[in-house]
Amino acid sequence: MGHVAIRNVGKVPAQNVWLDVRMSVIDLLDYRRDPSISLFAVPEDPKKKDREFKIDRAIQPGTEMRQGCDENDCVPVLDLLAMEQAHVYVWGVVYYDDGVDRRFTEFRHRYPVAGANWRDDWGLPANRTREIISIDKARFEPDGNNAN
Repeated sequence: MGHVAIRNVGKVPAQNVWLDVRMSVIDLLDYRRDPSISLFAVPEDPKKKDREFKIDRAIQPGTEMRQGCDENDCVPVLDLLAMEQAHVYVWGVVYYDDGVDRRFTEFRHRYPVAGANWRDDWGLPANRTREIISIDKARFEPDGNNAN
């Protein structure tokens, strides 16, 4: 499951925070053959459709919120580890009110399956939190990272 942490680095609470996180595995060779593969669409801000849209989620200054992708985007670990030439992409968007305006931040990160944690036996149940691919393996994509 792809996870992200959104940190409020401002001086006021980020309010009406709406976050969409997606994850997919893409074979690097397929992507190089057809770079137009476009799985990376992000949903429009729900407040654009409904000005009264509210979500009771705020991030206080200096704190962060974590969220994972939808269960439909998850990939079984053993299936993932079998795809050595693939990359895991985690992307999405966060919309929020900053006290003055409605803002957004889009993100897209790539993780190589070849950089996975091979030390753990992924066929056994976990008795602690485990990372399949460490955050230090993450790379920003040239596209898909934007903010206003």
